[in-house]
Amino acid sequence: MMDKEKQKYLIQLIDLFLGECKDDDVMEWYAEAKAVAKQYIYSEGLHGTKIESPIQQLFVLLRSCLLAHRWEDAAKVLKTMSKYPEGTSTALWRGGMEVYYHSSCQGKDDTIRQLVKHLKGLIDLSGKEVILEYVMFLLSQHNIEEAQRAMEDLPKEMRKTPTEHSRHVKSLWQGYQGLLVYISWLQAKQRLQRARDQDLPELIEEREEQMTLLATKAVRYFQQITNTHGVWDIFVTKHAELLEYHETEGATKLLEDYRERNMDNPNAHRYLYNNLKTRGASLEDRISCLEKLVHLVPSDDHVLEYHNLLEQQGSPLAERLYLLFDFVDYDCWRNHSEAWRTLADQLTGAFERNYEAEMRAVKECWEIRESWWPLYQFKTPQRRIDSATPLREDDSTMDWIGLQVSKTVVAVLLTGTGCGLYQYVKMLSLDSSQVDELSQAATLYKQYNSVMDVT
Repeated sequence: MMDKEKQKYLIQLIDLFLGECKDDDVMEWYAEAKAVAKQYIYSEGLHGTKIESPIQQLFVLLRSCLLAHRWEDAAKVLKTMSKYPEGTSTALWRGGMEVYYHSSCQGKDDTIRQLVKHLKGLIDLSGKEVILEYVMFLLSQHNIEEAQRAMEDLPKEMRKTPTEHSRHVKSLWQGYQGLLVYISWLQAKQRLQRARDQDLPELIEEREEQMTLLATKAVRYFQQITNTHGVWDIFVTKHAELLEYHETEGATKLLEDYRERNMDNPNAHRYLYNNLKTRGASLEDRISCLEKLVHLVPSDDHVLEYHNLLEQQGSPLAERLYLLFDFVDYDCWRNHSEAWRTLADQLTGAFERNYEAEMRAVKECWEIRESWWPLYQFKTPQRRIDSATPLREDDSTMDWIGLQVSKTVVAVLLTGTGCGLYQYVKMLSLDSSQVDELSQAATLYKQYNSVMDVT
């Protein structure tokens, strides 16, 4: 709760924002909100049943304004709410900060600083949370020095029984302390590179020592949270980077442990895989890591890499085909050149070899898609290209034609040459290899159409 002096100060801060904004007519809903707020009381009905306070309507209005990015209207609601402080501190804090973050008023940064100074001292707000949100804003503005000063200016808080939320806030606080030190480490790294470019041995040694000290300090902060349960993506990546720079094996162990504690978090798998790939881990280790990721997110952009690793390992095509078909099912990959190029090559190989297991896999993949893929994947494009127009090697049109050729190869192998896409692509400006590829697909389809059970 706020005392009258703090309440008055908060109203003045909001007035600063309103004073800088244009003076529009007061909206009807706002006039009604002011009338409602004047009646604001906490009361109880019969038998001690609580009656919903009219102030709740202001919360609804505030939410509506924030979602619609009506910052001036939101400030008006906040001003009204600030006159009735019971239970509104959190709304005044988060709503007020959001309004100022998005305002274009002059002197915004100084006003936000004053607002934070005021809010972090309120009894019913966590000073750490207020400062953390402010620090995030400062970092988004690349104001590193101000963010570091804000973290150092933490007010003393009353001792309270720890809760799950307060412990989470404490972990975030430690994480952002580490993040700010990490930023200092990056700056020191840049200074070290400049010293190396200028070939200054003494300065190089000094910069290296500074980097080591900063890395040790940052790791100390990060260790307090990245070794505990929770989603700490923003911090664990920085922690791993520091360890990779100074101690490679430690980074891998950190990311392995993080994944084990966060098996449902796709990023945890990605971070570990990137680490394994960077340090040249074995094919088996990389495949094992990607297998878990692809199982979790079948549309992940690592699917093709996973397929290629399986191919290197000698995995049967019959198993890999399901992976490729499922991948291009997703709308985000339905026009992905590499995905269709890979599928076209693998299907062509399957038809050439005519192995029973591979062709059975092709048939199974196609049967569940036969009713919808022709319109979804093989529809004739709206784009029109003059076949007489020469194409440059760096022309994006060549990439687009390559995609259409790959799709057409798949379409012909699965449905024959009667599809509209095949007729359309034949009219494009194709090179000789693309023409041969389409002819080969048509020949293979004729030879093995019985396998596809096409009538």
